[in-house]
Order: sequence, then structure tokens, then C-alpha cells
Amino acid sequence: MVGWCCGLPFESWKHWTSHTADIAEKSWRDQIFNLRSHPSVFTWLYGSDNYPPEDIERRYINVLKQYDGTRPYSSSATQAPSKIEGYTGLFMGPWPKVYAYLPPNYWYTKFEFNTECGPNGEDLPPIETIRRVMPEKDLWPVSPGWDLRLRKDFYPFSRKALETRYGKPASLEEYCTKSQILQMEAVKAMFEAFAGNKYKSSGVIYWMYNSAWPKFYWQLYDYFLMPTGAFYGAKKACEPLHVQYNYKENAVQLVNCFYHDFAGLKVTAKAFDFDAKQIFSKEVMTSMKADESKILFVLDLPKELTNIYFLKLSLLDKSGKEISSNFYWLSNKGDEDADFTDLAKLPPVDMTTKLSPLSRENGMLKLTIELTNTSTSVAFAVNPKLLSASTREPVLPIFWQDNYFSLLPGEKRTIEMQLDASLVVDGKLLFKLDGWNLRQTQEQKLLVP
Repeated sequence: MVGWCCGLPFESWKHWTSHTADIAEKSWRDQIFNLRSHPSVFTWLYGSDNYPPEDIERRYINVLKQYDGTRPYSSSATQAPSKIEGYTGLFMGPWPKVYAYLPPNYWYTKFEFNTECGPNGEDLPPIETIRRVMPEKDLWPVSPGWDLRLRKDFYPFSRKALETRYGKPASLEEYCTKSQILQMEAVKAMFEAFAGNKYKSSGVIYWMYNSAWPKFYWQLYDYFLMPTGAFYGAKKACEPLHVQYNYKENAVQLVNCFYHDFAGLKVTAKAFDFDAKQIFSKEVMTSMKADESKILFVLDLPKELTNIYFLKLSLLDKSGKEISSNFYWLSNKGDEDADFTDLAKLPPVDMTTKLSPLSRENGMLKLTIELTNTSTSVAFAVNPKLLSASTREPVLPIFWQDNYFSLLPGEKRTIEMQLDASLVVDGKLLFKLDGWNLRQTQEQKLLVP
């Protein structure tokens, strides 16, 4: 999606001279000429946040017709109709909430091509990054030093959502943890809604992928390449064959992004109350056509629900191998008014952890961790980390198969990690495991082969 950026002189038409218009037309021609052979360019935008005046729009269109008649184009990245081309079929908004926070259910109601959106107006990096970039005196309580790393137009919406849904944090550690969970919940839903609505929904572009400096908003991973909860939410939602919860329909949905069919699939949904007592279970066999999304069944839950309840979904292929799983925490008040503050009342849980020795393969260090929840309550937002044994700083970039995941009582899960071996200068690394309600943080040193 190529065109003019917002906030540049190319959209300051009231300050233009005739010479400026000539330069803009030639610049537009050069951009098209240079990029028209690129296979990833699927459309042109000759405006960003606004469409150009009619005379400028006409000049831009003439350039497009002369130098590339193979792609569609739009007058801006918004829904506003221009004088010549009219409505775009695109959508950018509602401002500012589309850049700040909107609840999961919202995304299931939007079908336009959303050209720029991200429910992460306050998207804190993990605590190690915050401590790395701010003086200790500014860390807590939230100080004016935070303002440098936030946008006042957006963070109040995200902060309000965090405090109303999860409770006002009492410490920096609690704030960081809750931020990861809010991000994961919101961003996962945004991508799942788009996939679930295919092809009624025509597109979504997440704002934004990464950070050019150490900021606290709009990022899937931070300046130091540390993934946030938003990263793992997006990663889960974008599985090519994926089982998910549809917030709008209160239903289990299956999404196939492969261009071939699947048969013999088994989908299981189990719901649990706050005390981890099973309150619903259903299993269906199904098949999926290529590039298909379909709702399998609506959840038939008891009328009386605990304030928070949990949903575990599983997808098995015809050989019985699990190829997708998903976990949701839901509120009996619905999504828009969700109240997850009772998560603070989850009982402490114990985990057993079995680590394989670090192995080296094709320049990568690999680690396999087997985790078991040995308690009778849900282990929520389990967070494995790998640190330098000498500095206790994260080794980055790192690739965890999953993170901030939850385990039901008795559930066992194996997680894999990969890391570029050339980044490791110590003879030992430190594995660290914490979580929302883990009774005790676990640490174990690992020898680097």
C-alpha cells in the first residue's frame, strides 16, 4: 500500500505554490516508476489522512494512468469521498480510539479495509526494558518522565481500559504484567476478527510493528527487540489453521488460511468457572475448504456464571495431533463492560518445570521446556524468560513458541525457544519463569554448549 505519508508537506496544500504542485506531481511519478514492478505493491494512495484538492487529484490520476494501469488507487487512507474518485472503501477511525483502545467485540463489527489501527495507545514493554531506559526515581509511581514515551492523545484510553478491566496497578511490576495481558487480549481479537470475517472484511493494517526508539505505545516488540503481549496475541491469531472464539456471536470459529482443504478435524471447546470447575464441553468433527472461515457452534453456557470464566479451545488433525489451541478469559458482564479484576483473587499455583539441555543447531541455540500446572487453579499468564546469567538482562532477539499463556489444573505443555548463538557471550544463561499467580518465581542456570 504505497503513497504519501501523513504529516508531510505533500498534504499541506494550502501552503503550496504552482511550483510545489509541479514538484509533487514529479515526485509522484518517480515513486510509481520506481515501485511499480515490486510484487508486494497492491494499491496506490495519493493521499494519506486527507484527500487532495480536485486539481491536484486530477494530476495524480493522470500520472497513474500513464505509468501504471494495473493496480487500483484511492484518494486517501480514510473513508472520506474525494471530488473525483468518491468513496474509497477504506476506513481510518474512529480517531483517537482506533490508535488507543477498543474492546475485542468492536473488531467483529468492522468490515471496511482498516488502513491503520491498533488498540495499544499504552503498550508497555516488559519490565526489563522499562528499567533499562528510565531512571529509578521516575519508575513508580507514574511520573512526568513517562510523558516523553507516551502520546497524550492515546494513552488515557488504554490506561482507563486497563484499570477498569483489570484493576488499578499498585506497583510497576503489576502494571507491566497487566499491560501485557491487555495488549494480548485486544490485539489477538483484532486479527482474529479480520480472519473470522473473511471475505466480508477486506483488510486490516496494524499500527505499528516495532519501535524506532524506546517508547511505551504502538509496538509488537520494543526497541531492544523484546516481544510484548501484543506480539504473542498477533502470533496466535495469525496461525494459518486456527480455532478461535467469536466475541460477537459467542461462538467457536475455525479459520483456514491455507489454499487447500482439510478433512477429519476435531474441535473441542471446554469452559470453566473461576474455580476451574468445568461448566461446558462440546466436541465436533469437521472439514474445512481452502481459504475458509466458518462458525462451528454457539456456546451454550449456564445462565449463572462466575464473574470471570475461562474457555479452552483445541483443534486436532485427523492423526490426533494438536495443531491449534486457544485460551480466553471472559466476563459475565460481556466484553465492552468486562470486569477481570477478580483475576487478582486467583489462588497461587505451583508449576513443575523440566528443561532440556541447551543444544546448538545451525547457529541457533534451542531449548525445550515442559511445564505442568500441579495445582487445582488456573495458572494465568505464565511468562518464561531467558536472561544473561551475569547481567540478568534479556538475551535478544529471542523466539519463544508462545508466552503469557495459561494452563488449566493438571495441564502439561511443552514450549520451545530459539536464539541466535552468536548473540550469547556468557558461558551460562539463566532461565526464569514467572506468571500472574505463580507462587514462586523459578530460576535455573543453563550451560551454553
